[in-house]
Amino acid sequence: MNRKTWIAIVVLLLLLVITNPTLTDFKEASKPLMSIGGINLNTKYCFRKSNYLLFSEYENADGTYLGLLKNFYKISGRGALIDTAVIDTSAYRK
Repeated sequence: MNRKTWIAIVVLLLLLVITNPTLTDFKEASKPLMSIGGINLNTKYCFRKSNYLLFSEYENADGTYLGLLKNFYKISGRGALIDTAVIDTSAYRK
C-alpha cells in the first residue's frame, strides 16, 4: 500500500476513536421509557457492556446498543421495561 492509503486508514481510525461515545452520551440519548418518583429507569440502569476503543456496546432496560461515531444503533431488544428493570425496594422495607 502506498503512503496515501496508510494516511487515510490512520485518519479513519483516529476519527472512530475520537467519536467513540461515552456513557454520558448514551444516558443523554436514551429516551425515558418509565419514571418512578421522578427517576428515569431507562437511564438509571444503563451501562457500557464493552469498549472496543473504536466503538462501544451499551445496554439499558430497552435493549443493547452499538455506539459508533457519537450515534447509537439498537442491535437487540428486550421485552417490556417492567420485565427487565431491577427495582431496589430495600429502602422501602422496614
